[in-house]
Amino acid sequence: MLPNPFEDPTQRRRIIGYGFIVAVILAPFLGLLYGRGLGVLIMALALAATAFIAFDVLPTAPPERRERVRRLGIVNVILALVCLVAAVVVW
Repeated sequence: MLPNPFEDPTQRRRIIGYGFIVAVILAPFLGLLYGRGLGVLIMALALAATAFIAFDVLPTAPPERRERVRRLGIVNVILALVCLVAAVVVW
């Protein structure tokens, strides 16, 4: 049986990071092909993935960087919510 890659925190961050990269690259093209709403929705997913990674790495971050990582996560959550609202409005 294959091991679950999400059990290891490093593997989990790496897989979600790759998903973030793919979403950021695909968002503009999907927006051009299928409408702005879908592009903004994909960008919201990418921002949510970034926020997840930021909050996931927070306990292991050096103490002097934890506040900055927490703020990064909060900003990404806010931007993801704004993108979700924009996707609903535009769609």
